[in-house]
Amino acid sequence: GGSDFVKYYVSANYLNQEGTSIGMHYKLYSARINIEANATKKLLLGLNLSPSFAIKNDGGMEGKDLPLFHAISINPIVEADQG
Repeated sequence: GGSDFVKYYVSANYLNQEGTSIGMHYKLYSARINIEANATKKLLLGLNLSPSFAIKNDGGMEGKDLPLFHAISINPIVEADQG
């Protein structure tokens, strides 16, 4: 939006992603603001901002400690005398 001398753009974003295990999630809030102003015929002033804020709940586990990783790495074949 704007006029001949000032142009602006504003947007916002929200992401709420549930994890693969109970209690795990990721939330992201972000925004973007661009402003351009023609100070003179030869001078253009601009400002670009893009702040973000994230909340992560991973249960204190990372990478190879995740329950899903352990489930995938379990051997699906068990000998008859073990079961």
